[in-house]
Amino acid sequence: MRIKGKLLFIDPGFRYIRTGILDFHQDGAPELVFIKSYESAGINNGTVSSRQEFSAAMRKAFENLRRESGIESFGEIWIGHSGQHIRSDNVTEESKLRHNVPVTARLEKHMMKKAEIGIPSDYQLLHSFQQFSSLDGVRMSSASGLLGTNLLSRYHLIFSRKDIVNNLRAALKDAGILPSRFLFNGYTASLAVSHAEEINLGCLVIHLGHSTVDYIVFQEGQPFITGSINDGWQRVIRDVAMGVSLSVENAEKVMKSSGIAHDIEGNQDGPLNIPNLFGNPSPITRRQLAIIMSTVIEDLFSLVRDQLKNTICRGHLPGGVFLTGGGAMTRGITYSAMGIFGVHTRVEYPMLPWGNQEYEPGWAPIIGMAKEASEKVFPVQVPRDMTSRVVTSTSGFLKRMFPRSRVRTDPEGEPDK
Repeated sequence: MRIKGKLLFIDPGFRYIRTGILDFHQDGAPELVFIKSYESAGINNGTVSSRQEFSAAMRKAFENLRRESGIESFGEIWIGHSGQHIRSDNVTEESKLRHNVPVTARLEKHMMKKAEIGIPSDYQLLHSFQQFSSLDGVRMSSASGLLGTNLLSRYHLIFSRKDIVNNLRAALKDAGILPSRFLFNGYTASLAVSHAEEINLGCLVIHLGHSTVDYIVFQEGQPFITGSINDGWQRVIRDVAMGVSLSVENAEKVMKSSGIAHDIEGNQDGPLNIPNLFGNPSPITRRQLAIIMSTVIEDLFSLVRDQLKNTICRGHLPGGVFLTGGGAMTRGITYSAMGIFGVHTRVEYPMLPWGNQEYEPGWAPIIGMAKEASEKVFPVQVPRDMTSRVVTSTSGFLKRMFPRSRVRTDPEGEPDK
């Protein structure tokens, strides 16, 4: 993969437009030289809801980014993408081989292209992965260079509706942005937080955004099921607001200060004394708030579990469940997830393979894009001891099991400005 110039990554969310710029030194080593979020508008559930508002927000963000970063042009621009219109499929292709003619990389590439043609005509391919090959009944990662008579390969394809992608492309063009590639946020988020050991064992990564929840299941080192639901953290805020007659703004504030996704504490029956819509102190207690929040959050996880059908069980997910996205910062959310999926769950903070800085979970798609680009241009081999990923200190354990709601801003994890 060759990239001329700097890469710009954009994740346009319901509330914030997250951006990052990746540059490469003369020796090819990557560096994330800029990262910042800007206010968003005109997009919901990963779909443009108002072209004019979205284009205006993107234009303003793009102008500010170029001014603040000092970078005017980019070699490529990658756009994060999510929403219920994202679909996936596992496709199998088979080929009869000629006698004493080895399998070539060209043949394997041809079989993948043939599999990609099979997606619905009204959808656009985002990602394709070769899950495995089978040469005369023997499974392997690649049969290239081997002799046989029957080659079978299975591929995992991720695709999105063309009209929704074209709406995004047109609105971005209005803002002076010409995207080079669209990437599924669930996949890029998984790159930022999951590790080789868990992927090979089999794991589930869930990215909790404000208006979408993306998920991806890995089995035997490759994506097996991917998808997205048009629901997210705004539903939790809305249900809390409706349940206790609060404004949306006050509901979000009380969730940050006193909310918990699972009622595991002792006596929490004292009133929170927050003003309701009628100007009177609300009698709601922290326990009642926890009941509302945990009910909605567990329902979101149940929607994901139902999409995965029979693949969710301890035997299929020995690597556990990873939570990312701004919603993952809610205290006690790992207990809610463990109650639904029945496996070990932890909140993961994205990191780049060439650095030791942790970013907030809402930045997982941007960090994943940077990792995807860097590994294709300049592979970075970083040894990861399995024990180094285990949280051993009390503070580290609490950080992941009870992410602090003193997030620097909103549940999506906007950074300090």
